[in-house]
Amino acid sequence: GKEVALDFVEGLLNELRGADMCTLAILEPFGAPAWGCESTSNRDVSEAGSALIGSEANIKLARHFARMGFQQVASEGPLTAYWYLSVCTRPHGYKSKAAVESLPIASAPEPAAPKTLTGK
Repeated sequence: GKEVALDFVEGLLNELRGADMCTLAILEPFGAPAWGCESTSNRDVSEAGSALIGSEANIKLARHFARMGFQQVASEGPLTAYWYLSVCTRPHGYKSKAAVESLPIASAPEPAAPKTLTGK
């Protein structure tokens, strides 16, 4: 199948490597709620069926980039939202979907609700 997102990132990393810019690539694959996915807390799970919503979609997206060799920065706390890859030592090609299917992924924490400031 077509792996457009992986191919795009691969091309970008190849350009960096070709320019002798050995570096660290960081990405934040968690973003499904920002793209209009309804949270599971707002709907009945049986109603969702097999559709990926909220954190499930984020985990699927993270596994997609794990196929390139990206690794999660932390297993808990606010840094779980970030993934890294050493451009110099990254493997060539992609892992299979089956190879990353059981990869443990810590969900990014929910952003804190903004605090309301009140005057005296």
